[in-house]
This record gives sequence, structure tokens and C-alpha cells, in this order.
Amino acid sequence: MNQEPAANSPEQPDVSVLIPISDRHDDIGSIFNAHQEILAKLGLNYEFIFVLDGQFSEAENDLKNLQKAHRESVKVIRFNRIRGEAAALTAAFSRSSGNLLLTLPAYFQVQPSEIEKLFAAMTDDRDAIIASRFPRGDNWVNRMQGRLFHKIISWLVKESFHDIACGVRLLRRAVMKRISLYGDLHRFIPLLAIQKGFRVVEIPLAQASEDYHLRVYRLGVYWRRLLDILTVFFLIKFTHKPLRFFGLIGSVLGASGLLITAITVYQRVFQRMGLAERPLFLIGVLLCLVGLQTFFIGLVGEIIIFTHMPSEPGYNIEDIIE
Repeated sequence: MNQEPAANSPEQPDVSVLIPISDRHDDIGSIFNAHQEILAKLGLNYEFIFVLDGQFSEAENDLKNLQKAHRESVKVIRFNRIRGEAAALTAAFSRSSGNLLLTLPAYFQVQPSEIEKLFAAMTDDRDAIIASRFPRGDNWVNRMQGRLFHKIISWLVKESFHDIACGVRLLRRAVMKRISLYGDLHRFIPLLAIQKGFRVVEIPLAQASEDYHLRVYRLGVYWRRLLDILTVFFLIKFTHKPLRFFGLIGSVLGASGLLITAITVYQRVFQRMGLAERPLFLIGVLLCLVGLQTFFIGLVGEIIIFTHMPSEPGYNIEDIIE
């Protein structure tokens, strides 16, 4: 890779830098200058696409000044209302043109000089390079939360990452084109990429000192994170085979209801035990009906997947040998 500094030009950019501003942010000018110096040092043509997801008057003023000074390389998108970081990344991608996509948070998570390692690690046999902040210098509470979060992911999805929520990533354009982001699924881009057949590698990058602060959230935030993990678990494991998921649950419920019903009917016929004062019979019938309904939900899901499968292949062709 050419190591001579190159001024950015209006040509097709080599890399598009996507920066959503949806929560907190550091000085936007500092973020831009620190990273554009690295990209220029690597000899890459670049473009920066910022997305304002909310009212950030200070950041908006900084971006206006950046646009005046770097009109060819800075784009700014502003939502009319808060849409979330996943929507911000999707909007930025839709207006990007680089073959490589560098996603960055609007604050320093890793030291800017470490970005070079992402590009060095992006070889022909890799599709996404994910940063892992290491060594971690922040509060032990943050580290314990992260370990628990990743242990749950590893247990459910059988994929091991150390810092999946880190916003510093280098992706090939095809990755973002194939995955769908909504809600808070931007945290799980590596898992969604793997589910689509892409090759993802995690590498350690030195954590920025600006990221050394305690992060404790409301109880509802942790509950939403757990629901997000369950959502990703279902998307990865059962998107193309919903009958296995719903069919298993329906079979367990139906079999339990059938067993309870059979026992109560046997007791009524052979042991003369009444049913009126025993709600167990109604519970058994209810479980049978719920199990049957759950099974048919999976069956309907299979039909939907079958009708849409031709337009959404679940594989990637690396090469064709003739």
C-alpha cells in the first residue's frame, strides 16, 4: 500500500468513513483531523459521512465549518427526528461510494493511530475487520458488564468476540449491502455478517484514554440489550428454518398438554374422578391448542421463507473456477 501522503480528491473514494452522531460526541473537528491524517498517510482517497441523529447544535456548527473547508470530502446528513444509530449507519451507507467502509463512533474509542492496523489486516481472504479495545483501561464495572454480555452471546450464538459493540470496524461494501440494520442491531454487525457468509476477524486496538469512564445504565437498558441478543440469536439460528424453532416449542407444549389431558381422562374413566373441580384438564387442552398454534406459526414462517428465498441467497460465492 502506498505510504506517501496524498491529498484527497473528488475521484472515486477508496474508503468511506461513516460516523453516526446519535448519543454523545467528542470534538468533531478533532475526530475528523485525527482520522483523515491517517487515511492520507496511507495514500487513500476518502470521504467522511456524518449523520446527525438528534439535536446536536455544537456538532452541527462544527460540521458546517468542516464542509466549507473540505467540501469534496465531507457529507452531512440530518434526520428530522431521532431514528437510532442503526438507521444512521444505513443512511450513511446509502450515500457512500467507497469500496471499503470505515465505521467510527462520534467519540474516541480507540487511538486514531491504531486505525492503520485495520487496513493492514484487510487481506483478500477477509471481509470485515472488527476492533477490540485492548488492553482495557476503563472501570472494572465496564469490563465485567462486557464479559457477561459476550459470554451470553457466545453461549447462544456459538461465536466468540471480545468487544462486539465497539463501533470501530472496517468492512467491504458487500457486507453492508447484504445485512439489514434496524433497532439496535448495529452492535451485532459482526454476527450478522457471519450469518450471511462473510469472513470476520477481530483484532486488538489500543483503547483511547477518552474512553476511560464508568458506564452504568438504567435497568431497562440492560433488559433491551438482552432482548437484542435473543433477536440476533433467532435471526442467526432460525431465520431460514423457523419451523425448527417454533416446531420444537409447539411440540413440547402439545406433548405436555396431551399427556396431562390423557392422565385426567384416564382418571375420569377408570378411577371415577370428576373433571369439574379439576382445572388440570382445561390446562392440558389449552397447552394442546397453544402447541398446535405455535407449530403452525413455524409452518407459515417456512412458507414465507420459501417464497422469498430466490431473492435473498444465504451464501457468498468467493470464486468460480472454470
